[in-house]
Amino acid sequence: MHLKNKLWQYTVVVATSGVVAAFLQAQPRFQDPDSFYHTRIVVTMIQHGLITRFPWLQYTDLATSFTDHHLLYHLLLMPFVGLLTPVIGVKVFQALSIVGLATYLFHRLQRWQAPHALAAMVVLFGVMPFLLRIQLVKASVLAILVLLFILFNLLEKRYLRVCVAVTLYTWLHAGFILALLVAGVVWLVETGMVSRAA
Repeated sequence: MHLKNKLWQYTVVVATSGVVAAFLQAQPRFQDPDSFYHTRIVVTMIQHGLITRFPWLQYTDLATSFTDHHLLYHLLLMPFVGLLTPVIGVKVFQALSIVGLATYLFHRLQRWQAPHALAAMVVLFGVMPFLLRIQLVKASVLAILVLLFILFNLLEKRYLRVCVAVTLYTWLHAGFILALLVAGVVWLVETGMVSRAA
């Protein structure tokens, strides 16, 4: 593909996903109560460091033994929350994550010479359930991004990258077990135990 045309397509993907992300995050409220948790825990981490106890739930085990299963997500949010107001910081980060996901997916489609990659991205951003999920201030967008990274690198047999990504995924999102499921499916297909046509 001609470099100028390729650059133009990347510009369209980044600009379009950026406009969509900005629109989704421009609302002055959160669409999900988990967003308040993520925002507040990041503010608390900025003020007091890593959280190992959760005294607000004094009648549970979390009061003395708390594990943040979104630790990497919260660490990534910290600079944005620290430099901006908490709500604006998490929304800006979420918008950038959406653009990152769209750009990475388009890059992989281009790399594999998928036909109509740009059209596929337009269709993706027209799917309402997808838009509803990515607008939520949660680790979901980054989890999808890392899961796609794991999938594509498994298919290309780049196992060191996969190991690093799975480690990061474990610190990022509670759904890291999906990485094992993806690896299992890829292994079944690669070994011929499941037909590619199925």
